[in-house]
Amino acid sequence: MVGVTKPNHRIEVGMVGYEGMTGYGVVLGNNRSTNEILVQSAGSALRISAASLRKIMGSSQSLTSTLLNDVHTFMVQSNQTALRMGAGGSTNGSPAGC
Repeated sequence: MVGVTKPNHRIEVGMVGYEGMTGYGVVLGNNRSTNEILVQSAGSALRISAASLRKIMGSSQSLTSTLLNDVHTFMVQSNQTALRMGAGGSTNGSPAGC
């Protein structure tokens, strides 16, 4: 998952595993995601339109709850990464400053 602030300024803002998803903005009610998505490993990825996802979410409370939980998990992970990086740490699991 790549955040873009201007045409030539991109930074990785998240990673998604084989069981994950992107499109958090759509899950939260927006028309599109704010990030660019690319697959960096061999294999494939599935895709669904924003309109189709909203329609399915409208008919399945359990799916909506699951997707919102995924959004929450991503937010917690992003916050913890930002806190570690802001404290001079790394994302490799070692204590900050090591």
